Amino acid sequence: MPKPTLQAGLTAEQTFTVTAGMGTPHLANPVLATPFMIQMMESTCRELLTAHMEEGEESVGFHVDVHHYAPVKIGEQVLTKVTLREFRDGRKAFFDVAVYHEGGTKIGEGTHERRIIRVDRFSQSAAGRG
Repeated sequence: MPKPTLQAGLTAEQTFTVTAGMGTPHLANPVLATPFMIQMMESTCRELLTAHMEEGEESVGFHVDVHHYAPVKIGEQVLTKVTLREFRDGRKAFFDVAVYHEGGTKIGEGTHERRIIRVDRFSQSAAGRG
């Protein structure tokens, strides 16, 4: 069970530099690909949760619903901002997420849900399906 400090309203931010590996290889001038924007959002949500979990707990992505509005060139920076909108049932974390270009333009936004799991039980469950 996560610590009681895990409450709605918590926020976190992370800055990322867009690398060539995060680009869209099918375009003549590669820009940040949507899956990497989502990865940034998920990473920031996970970082927020980690500070409030007990030993042996981890979080996994459960649902993502985002819009990707604008391109970002390779080498530019983006700022990911997340807010824990709701935490319920001791394991369900609902986030509002947004990503901004280094100039301040919002390039993406949406929602993300993560579940807090016990690593040992999750690993046993996954192994049992093999």
